[in-house]
Amino acid sequence: WIVYNGEIYDFDRLRNELLAKGHQFRSRSDTEILIHLYEEYGDDMVQLLRGMFAFAIWDENRRRLFIARDRVGIKPLYYAQLHNAFLFGSEIKAMLASGLPALRPQLHSMALLQFMAMGFVSPPDTLFAGIRKLPPGHRMVLDNRGLHITRYWDVFQNVEPVEELSETEYVDHTLELLEESVRIRLVADVPVGVFLSGGIDSSLVAALAARNSSHPVQSFTLGFRGHPDYNEVVHARRVADYLKADAHEVMIGPEEIRGFFPSFLQFLEEPVMNPIWFAIYFVSKLARDNGVIVVLSGDGGDELYAGYNRWMEYLRLYEGRAYQVLRSVPAPLRSLAGGVGQAFLRKENQREIVRRAAAGHELFWGGTTFKTSQLATMLRSDVFGVGDLWSRLPLPQLQHDFRDSLGNNPSTPLAWMSYAAMKGNLLEDYLMRLDKMGMAASIEGRVPLLDHEFIRWSQSIPAAHKYPGYRNKHLLRQVAYRLLPRELIDRPKMGFCAPVESWLADAFGTELSDSLRLLQEREQVFNPSWFNKFSERAARPGGVAFADAHWSLLMLGQWYKQWISA
Repeated sequence: WIVYNGEIYDFDRLRNELLAKGHQFRSRSDTEILIHLYEEYGDDMVQLLRGMFAFAIWDENRRRLFIARDRVGIKPLYYAQLHNAFLFGSEIKAMLASGLPALRPQLHSMALLQFMAMGFVSPPDTLFAGIRKLPPGHRMVLDNRGLHITRYWDVFQNVEPVEELSETEYVDHTLELLEESVRIRLVADVPVGVFLSGGIDSSLVAALAARNSSHPVQSFTLGFRGHPDYNEVVHARRVADYLKADAHEVMIGPEEIRGFFPSFLQFLEEPVMNPIWFAIYFVSKLARDNGVIVVLSGDGGDELYAGYNRWMEYLRLYEGRAYQVLRSVPAPLRSLAGGVGQAFLRKENQREIVRRAAAGHELFWGGTTFKTSQLATMLRSDVFGVGDLWSRLPLPQLQHDFRDSLGNNPSTPLAWMSYAAMKGNLLEDYLMRLDKMGMAASIEGRVPLLDHEFIRWSQSIPAAHKYPGYRNKHLLRQVAYRLLPRELIDRPKMGFCAPVESWLADAFGTELSDSLRLLQEREQVFNPSWFNKFSERAARPGGVAFADAHWSLLMLGQWYKQWISA
C-alpha cells in the first residue's frame, strides 16, 4: 500500500527499466512506479527518484512502514510517535484531526526560541509539542525494532570540484542542465505557467519555459497597491513582453490580507517571519483562476549562486583580515578582544557579528529575526537561557552535518552560507509557502533550480566564478544574457518583499500587543518587564518601529490564538 504526494519527472525512464526487469503495470502513473521501485530496490529506491515527493509504503510481508521525503524538502512530511500510535501526514491539521488526547495542540517552548531567533523552526522540530518534521533527504522505517531515520542525500553529496574551465564552458553547462530541468518540469497533463517577478531567477525560468513550449507561456505576477517602491510588476511586464508571454497580474493591499488572515494561518500551520507567504496564495489563485494548475518558480537561485546582497557583506567579513586574526588567537584572548571591540561599536548588527566571531562561531547563521542581546531582554532567561544562543539553536548540528556533507571538498564561507540557507530560509520559508499556499489555491509549484542534478553541478563550481569581485550571482547572470537583453537583467536586486511597516501601522498595529497577550498569559515566555513596556509602546500610534521582526511577533501571537488556545 502507498500514500503519496508529489511528482516524479522521469518516471517514463524508470518504467521502461522496470519493464525490462519483468515488472508489469496496470497504469501509467508515477504512484505505481514507486511501488515497483520499492519491490526491486528496497529502501535504496529513493536514490533513483528525480522529483519532489513525500510518500509512505506499507510492506505487509515484512510488517514495516517505509517513509521518505524529497532531497531538498519541496514536499512536507510530519509525524508523531505516541505510546500506542504512529501518525504521519503532509499536513499537521490531518494529524491533529485524529483527536488523540496525547496529540492535543501544545506549544513546543524550545522551538519557540528557534522561531524568535531565526524566523522559522528547523526539522525535526515544529512549534507543536510532539509533532516532528522528517528532514529533507531522509527516509524513515518503522518496524518491530522501532523507528529508524537515516539520511540518503545532502547538499554536497557526490559533489566533486570540476576541472578549471573557462567562464564560457561554465555558462554552457549551467544553461544546458537548467534547460533540461525546466523541460522535464513542463511535462504535465494540465496547463503549466510561471511565477514571474522580473528578477534573474524567475525571468530565466520563464525564458527557458518559453523556448521549450509550443505555445505562449503564461506568466503570473503580483504587486502591492499604493507601494511602487515594492513593486516589480513593471519589470515583470517588460520580461513578459519580450518573451511574448500571456501575462497576468494581480495587485493586493492590507484589506485582502486582513480578510484572509485566519485562513492563511490555517493553510500555513506554522508561523514564518517572512510576510510574503500571503502573496504566494494570491498569485497562485490568479493562476488557478486562469486555468493553470502547475506553475514553475524561480526559488533556489540565490542560495546556489550567491544572489543575496548581504551575503557579499558577510563574505567580505569572512575574508577580511580582522576576522582572520581574531580566529587565530586563543579563545580567552579572542573573547577579551571581542568584548573590547563591542564597546566601540554603535550598531547592534556590528556588535552581534563581533560576539559571534569572539565566541568562535560562524558569522552567518542562515537567518536572524532578533539578535542575541534583544532575545536576552525579551525572553525569560530561566526558561530559555538565551546567553549561549548558538548551542540552544540547531546550529551546532547544522555545522556538523555541513562538514559531513562536504566530504573531501574544501570548507569555504560560501559553501557554509549556501548550506545553511538551503537548510534554513529556503526550506522552512520559501519552499513551505510555495507548497502550502500553492496547494491552498489548488496549484502545484515546481522548482527547476532545485533539481538535484543541477544542485550537484552548481555546488561544484568554484566560488571565484560565482562572485568575482563580490558581484553576486555573476555566473547565473551570464546564463541569463544568453536568453534575455542585458537591460532586462542588469538592474538592482529588489527581492520579493512587502510594505510591512505601512501595513502594520495602518491595518494591524493595534493587534500587535493584543495578539501576544494571550500567549504571555498562558505560557509566560516573555520577560514581564519587557512585555509590559512593549505593550505600552505598541498601544500608541507610531510607538513601535514596525518591521519584519514585529510582523513575526504578530504572526506568532495570531498563530497561538488560532492553533493552541482554541
